[in-house]
Amino acid sequence: MKSSFFDSLVIFAIFVKILFVLFAILEFYSKIKHKSWASWALYWKQRTEFIFIIAMAFICIVLFNPFSSGDLIVDRHVRVLLFIYGIIILITSNWASFFGVMPPWFQELQKLV
Repeated sequence: MKSSFFDSLVIFAIFVKILFVLFAILEFYSKIKHKSWASWALYWKQRTEFIFIIAMAFICIVLFNPFSSGDLIVDRHVRVLLFIYGIIILITSNWASFFGVMPPWFQELQKLV
């Protein structure tokens, strides 16, 4: 099941997630210190989040391909990526469309992530 393409895709997703964390830290720092490059950091944070979601979609497609005859192998790195992906999707989902008004602490958490 595992291939060099799959391994490269996992490494790419990890790299993008590291970039996302760096841009999130830069955005947070620039908002606190009132720096002019806060919008730049937010721009790249949003782009890296989107790229990570697309990379995780490809990982899920390759991993859960019903037409593959190989065994399903989920190593530690893929488990961590799927765990992080699940947390991000749960936090960034539009919960207000389902439950109505969300508590202020949850809205702040969504802005942070």
